[in-house]
Amino acid sequence: MSRQSAKRATDLGLQAAADTNFLVAVMVEDDKNHKEALRIWETRDEAVVPTVVIFELAYFLVKFNLAFELISKVVTDPKVHLVENNLDDILFLARSSSELRRYDDVGDQILLSVARRMGIGIKTFDRALAKRSAKTPSPNAVRNNPPGKP
Repeated sequence: MSRQSAKRATDLGLQAAADTNFLVAVMVEDDKNHKEALRIWETRDEAVVPTVVIFELAYFLVKFNLAFELISKVVTDPKVHLVENNLDDILFLARSSSELRRYDDVGDQILLSVARRMGIGIKTFDRALAKRSAKTPSPNAVRNNPPGKP
């Protein structure tokens, strides 16, 4: 990973929603981002993990025939704050259907929705997702429009 992308991954703030690839990188020593992910994980007190990420992680573990009990380790880790997906997330996904190109985009959009509604960033090594995240403002964001402008 380049120095710039590593900096981008660590500059997400103290609280952020964890993408599946981030959790995989934390757990799988052979992952190219393992060292960086582990460093980030160890410096954070909390990781927000939407339920969609747990389902994606389960799929990953099954697909690559890895130890499925890792799911239990993730959901019981004291750093993990599980966040249920809700109707707002589904509606956000429905409104963004034109941006869905592949299977992974569905989970990514739901992850973006959770981060957006919580007003937090995301932890990911997916450059396209990080770029989309930067373009998806929180509904709680302060708008600095000039008077008389919407």
